[in-house]
Amino acid sequence: MIDRKKMRENLIKRTEESAARSDGDSNQKYLKSDEKLPMWSAKPTKGEPHIIDIIPFVAGDNFPLDRGVKVVRKGDDAYVVPVAVHKSIGFMKEDIVCPARNYGKPCPICEDIDKRSRAGEEWDTLQTVAPRNRCIYNILVMTDAKTEAKGIQIWETSDKYSEKEFKSLAKNPRGGGYIPFQHPDQGVGKSIVFEVEDNTFWTPKGFKFIERDYDIPDEILEKAYCLDELINLLPYEVIKAKYYGTSTESKVEDDVPVEIPVEETHSIRRREPIQKVEEIKEVKESECPFNGKFGIDIDKLPQCSKDCSDEKYQLCAKEADRIEEEKKAEAKKSSLRRRG
Repeated sequence: MIDRKKMRENLIKRTEESAARSDGDSNQKYLKSDEKLPMWSAKPTKGEPHIIDIIPFVAGDNFPLDRGVKVVRKGDDAYVVPVAVHKSIGFMKEDIVCPARNYGKPCPICEDIDKRSRAGEEWDTLQTVAPRNRCIYNILVMTDAKTEAKGIQIWETSDKYSEKEFKSLAKNPRGGGYIPFQHPDQGVGKSIVFEVEDNTFWTPKGFKFIERDYDIPDEILEKAYCLDELINLLPYEVIKAKYYGTSTESKVEDDVPVEIPVEETHSIRRREPIQKVEEIKEVKESECPFNGKFGIDIDKLPQCSKDCSDEKYQLCAKEADRIEEEKKAEAKKSSLRRRG
């Protein structure tokens, strides 16, 4: 017998959870999710613009480095966490915090970008996985009474459409320096007003500061999230597994190596030595059977590991090696020409 009353209650609960998720920003994927975070998304405005107040917070011990230097330390007052993120990585299109840019630790994605760049690959193809600058803020949304009543929310957004704009506005035209727009006292701090275009990217525009006629009370300041402690930095091997598309995602503790089975990844397959490749019977047509570029897309397609025949794969590997050597030789010639 189906308990329809219980089903109704559970479905309402699932709907509420779904609404809460859709109201947030999808980029919270790289933030720790052991608690429900009140994420805010700057949606297109119809008539009235958005009005926000940035709420300062006390930094923890997980603050990202600034050009390799620990500038903001635990206990310092802060108002924004700048974080470099690799976006839409792997089959799950996940956003992943870059260990190298943020904390000076090895990053398998950056290592691959560097390797491909040195091999002559164009930046246009590399920038899709290169780290992008994001910003995280505690904010009060003062657009209307309803949004104000929600209290502190977390805004994760592009550096281009937040911090760069704020720093430009904060430059003091008289006497130099910067206006402390994040300060909680009226007459010192400022509210930020902007609109959001109703386009594909929901582009913020028209930023400006306006005077506040109120102080931010202590009870609000005390509720500010320690934003740097929300950053979810994954271990090296977990990032590697996600990036190369392996299925090894067991429970992993920080800095504990993860064994990645070769047979479970399409990006790692043993290539035979050249001398053995030469003994393989030639395939009639040296073309990729999966519409890839022969010798160029090796290990980039999911079919490479299991569906491609040994003969075809090894011939493709031989062609890939030839192309790589050719690029190295051309790079060497270019270097010699520049020196000359």
